[in-house]
Amino acid sequence: MRQEDLVVKKKRIWTGINQKIVIIFLVVINGLIVLTFLINFFLLKDYYARNKVGNLEKVYGIFEDQSRDGHIYSPDYRLQFEQICANFNLDAVVTSGSGDLLLSSMDESSAIPGSLRKVLAENRDLPVPSTSDENPSSRQIRVADSHTHEEYLVLIGRFTDGNFIVIRSGVESLKEAAFILRKTLFIAGTISVILSVLVGGLAARMITERIRRMQKLARRMSDLDFDAKYQRTTNYDELDDLGESLNELSGKLQTSIGELKTANNDLKKGLEIRDKQEKMRREFLSNASHELKTPIAVIQGYAEGLQDGIAQTPEDIQFYTETILDEANRMNRLVRQMINLNTLEYGKNMVSMERFDLMASVRSLVASQKILASGMRIDIEPENEPIHIWADPTMTEQVISNYLSNAIHYCGGRKEIRLRAKREPKRVRFSVFNTGDPIPEAALDHLFEKFYKVDKARSRAYGGSGIGLSVVKAISESFQQECGVINHKDGVEFYFTFDTTNA
Repeated sequence: MRQEDLVVKKKRIWTGINQKIVIIFLVVINGLIVLTFLINFFLLKDYYARNKVGNLEKVYGIFEDQSRDGHIYSPDYRLQFEQICANFNLDAVVTSGSGDLLLSSMDESSAIPGSLRKVLAENRDLPVPSTSDENPSSRQIRVADSHTHEEYLVLIGRFTDGNFIVIRSGVESLKEAAFILRKTLFIAGTISVILSVLVGGLAARMITERIRRMQKLARRMSDLDFDAKYQRTTNYDELDDLGESLNELSGKLQTSIGELKTANNDLKKGLEIRDKQEKMRREFLSNASHELKTPIAVIQGYAEGLQDGIAQTPEDIQFYTETILDEANRMNRLVRQMINLNTLEYGKNMVSMERFDLMASVRSLVASQKILASGMRIDIEPENEPIHIWADPTMTEQVISNYLSNAIHYCGGRKEIRLRAKREPKRVRFSVFNTGDPIPEAALDHLFEKFYKVDKARSRAYGGSGIGLSVVKAISESFQQECGVINHKDGVEFYFTFDTTNA
């Protein structure tokens, strides 16, 4: 991503979220202020007035109950009377029907204030409630002005004994309180706007800083950098939850990519194996065709000679016939060797591991090859000591037979062959040495390849196909052991290792 794009993106994040958070703060706080202002302007006064009226009626009910048994007129009740009025923030006087002052909550207890006298004078016609009524009461509430132009809510009532009570509560304070509250709300609104900008900006910065961290983390994840992890804050919240989700996503993405890479490597390996197998198949067919071409040509030539009557004497006919049989046998061995090698290489041959005496198999195979080894000295070491191994007996005989056959046909010089079995930790190293010319160094790395021949003419002379050592190599891989060849000054050594444990 270009640097300019990153700058634009970062600016968009900071400005966008900052603006939104600040606007939300402003809308919420100022919405509350406006709502409070409207409630104050339209509802507060009525609510306050209803509350005042409720207090007047409540206090009237208290005093009315006390007047029925005359308790209100006792000298001991005066203090309680004043306390009740003080608790409800109102004034009250009780007068007789003739206008004499009986009780007063005001300091001027000996006189009735002029405003209350006026109210009494205007309501002298209030009827006396009947004691037979379930809720005997006679009262009315009105708004009155004093000579100081203060406005009051006034309740005037008459008890069942004929006495009057006047209770008043000032409402001028309500207007003043409402005015002060509106002024306060205006000042608070102004301050809240400033605070909303500051606090909203600070909150937005704190939030966007964490969002910016997660954005960097997501960008590193997109670049397949999975070492980056979100570090949660002390106070876990929704953004931390989002960060943990990013960490989880990073882990799953890393695992998925790892699995994908593994699958891709397996696929590549499978394709390589397939290509290798296809190459091996083509090489095998080519080499097999080449190896079979010669004996087929020989058989065809000698068969045509017999057909054309070239061989006329019994000796010639015998020679032609033996040649055809030799080449047929050569083809038979070649085909069997190719089938055996194919079975080993493609894992179609089941390995049956058994514990048996290696040296017994060596002695048996040497005895079977004595005719071919006529004139050669063959030493076996150890000659009579048994050495037990874990291996497939049939495959082991193939290894010994191929090594021994190869040594017999390539033996030269003093014409000595030595077969040795040497114990090593957890295994036995079996080797076949024959005197003669060493193998060219350039040929050593190819010796175990299919159809490879160091001396093609000599191999042809004794019927070698170039498959025997390939079979040995395939068997060593089946056994998970080692095989190889070593040049010496006076000859060549082929070796093969066998397992001696049952693990």
